[in-house]
Amino acid sequence: AKELAALRDLGERVYTEFRVAKAKTATRVGDLQIRLTKTDPKKNKYTVEVIADDKLVEKKDKNTNEPVQFLLSRATQPYELVVNDIKKDLISGYVAAPKVQQTRSN
Repeated sequence: AKELAALRDLGERVYTEFRVAKAKTATRVGDLQIRLTKTDPKKNKYTVEVIADDKLVEKKDKNTNEPVQFLLSRATQPYELVVNDIKKDLISGYVAAPKVQQTRSN
């Protein structure tokens, strides 16, 4: 929590904390929806489905504190999903979204 507060003070991104339990439906976290499909607390690994811009992307076997980056259509900088804690059927962490939302010009 102290590290997250220090990042917030920098002011470059918007941080949204989350706790997502294993469920059949996705949980809304900021601009995203996250659905936890699998956890392995012994190996500190998890698998989630991220729904953003009406697209579903599965992120398999990610580690604790490993940033998972992805772009949304309206963002110039990537969003970042970081999981700090893995328990049986529960993950917690934060989503870092760029503060300035603007569309990329093609």
